[in-house]
Order: sequence, then C-alpha cells, then structure tokens
Amino acid sequence: MSQPQPYSPAHAFVADSATVPSFPGQSLDIEFNAVKATTDQIRANLALVQRDDGALANGSVDTVQLSTAVQAALGSSTAITTILAAATAASASASAAAASATTANIDVGLTHADVVATHADATTTAANASSAATSATNAAATLASAVVGPAASVDGEVMLFSGTTGKLAKRATSTGLLKMTSGVASVAVAGTDYQAGDAQLFSNIPQNSKSAAYTTVLTDGQKHIFHPSADTTARTWTIDSNANVAYPIGTAITFINQASAGVITLSITSDTMRLAGSGATGSRTLAANGMATAIKVTATEWIISGTGLT
Repeated sequence: MSQPQPYSPAHAFVADSATVPSFPGQSLDIEFNAVKATTDQIRANLALVQRDDGALANGSVDTVQLSTAVQAALGSSTAITTILAAATAASASASAAAASATTANIDVGLTHADVVATHADATTTAANASSAATSATNAAATLASAVVGPAASVDGEVMLFSGTTGKLAKRATSTGLLKMTSGVASVAVAGTDYQAGDAQLFSNIPQNSKSAAYTTVLTDGQKHIFHPSADTTARTWTIDSNANVAYPIGTAITFINQASAGVITLSITSDTMRLAGSGATGSRTLAANGMATAIKVTATEWIISGTGLT
C-alpha cells in the first residue's frame, strides 16, 4: 500500500462561535490541529521504514535488528560467541539441576521415584544442551572457513579470490581475453600475448595507401602498404622498432610501389632488417613496379625480399 494521506482540518470551527452562542469553536480547532500534528509525525516516522509500494524502506534494517541466530548464520563472530555462551550456560544449568535432583531430600515431599525421574529429565536436558553446544561449535567452524562473496553479481559473471586469505571473493570486472599466470587471471595484451585481431584471418591482403613519409603501426601486420603512381615524390617508409611497436613474431608487411610512383626507401628504427639471400643489413630501395615483403623472425630482426628491391 502507498503512504497514508496527510490529514488537514477541512473546517475552521472558530468561525461558528460567532453564530452559535457558547460554541467552543477555538477549542475544537486546537484539538484538530493537535491531531494533524500527531498524524504528520506518524506519517514521517512510517516513511522511514516503509516505501510507497508497501515494502520495507531500503537501509531501514541493519544487522543489529536481526536475531542472534540470524546474525550467526550471516557469519557474525559476536553472535556465534553469544550462542556458544548460552549453550554452555544451559549445559551447566542442566548439570546443576541433575546434581540437585540427585541430592533431593524425601522430607520435601518427593518420593525416590520422583527424584529418579527428575534426575533423568535433568540428564536429558543436559545432553540436549551439550548437543546444541556441539552443533553451535560446528556451525561456527563452518562459518569460519566459508568463502564470503559480494552482495550482488551478474548472471554468468566470473568470481575471483580477493586478497590472500582464501575466504573472500570478488567480482571479475576485466574486459577482453584472459590469460592465466600461475593461476592468476589478467587481461591479455594484443600483439604481446596474442596476434592482434585485425592482423590475421584476412581472406585478402588489406591495403593501406600512403603518399607521404610513413612509419608502420601494429595494425599494418598482414597488410600491404601501397604507394600510388599519382605520388611521384620519393618517400621513406620505416618499420618501427620492437621497443615502440611489439609486432608478434611472424608478422608480415608487404610494400608495393606502383608504376611511375617515386622511389621508396624502406628503413627500420633501431632493429635489424636483413636482405634475403645476402644477409646485408640496412635500408633498401624499392623502385616503381616493385614489391617487397618483410617478415619479423625474432623480437628485433626482420628479413625482407622482393622484386625491384635493392
């Protein structure tokens, strides 16, 4: 149900005093105003514990409002200690009752059979209390070794250990491909832990057309850099170093210089580029109508070969 409607006096009775002799209009107004003040306070207090849909208000119940048994089930060490203490006290009380029954004097009107029956009942009570204490101890041990997780999660979400106690769990919040290092999860890095997605699985060799000096980037892997014939100016294209761009080993980049285009100088930043066959290092020249492919064979070395390449 929604919150109750506020009460407001609909009539001012003091006005009736002028037409009705001895009518206590002002006193009635005072009483009804007092009723309004009280109902307003009741509504304000009710709103602290009840939402408009009739459910308990968010945050209106804390663990201190829960019974000791419920607090213990939720893992409260204080509540568990309280239960254990109560069970121990019950066991002691039952044992004392059994001892008292054993020494009862027949002068108080008890027969021997009564004493025996009372002793048996007290013994049973003591056994039950001892069993309850054992159960509480076992429950405390179970709760002490339980893994406690977050208050909420997303369906299908991965759970990870939090910290090093082995008793706390947390939600996985990473996005991307996961890698495992000695059992610890982290996000894999494209180009370092795996081949970049747009640098593989092509059914063709995608083109990156350039008419200016150019330094390759990670996404150029498995593509060809094209120099169109419309650009007759000589250009320098540079394969960036592993320190700047960690291309995976096996990355291939093809360079094509179209007819009538300016000469292309192929160089490399700090790493080594060898000419296939001779093994010569250093920059290479790619003439018009030339095509060359460079393949990364180690972390800092490439081998290049092609036609029109000197």
